[in-house]
Amino acid sequence: MSDGASFTGDPEDRRGAKEALSALMTEPYRETLHQPAFTAILNLCQTQRTRSFNHLVSCTRRLVDR
Repeated sequence: MSDGASFTGDPEDRRGAKEALSALMTEPYRETLHQPAFTAILNLCQTQRTRSFNHLVSCTRRLVDR
């Protein structure tokens, strides 16, 4: 994948993200192989703007507070 690859749109609107990643990569995207590397470079400040990430945080807090 190009080191300069980026996505500037709303991540909540994106459909077919795995297929889009595969198109940018030299090999097909496989979650178990590629996800750890993508997670390592994830910018948590940017994730706070998404409904799904905020929902994950909320559910995790409820579990921890039990």
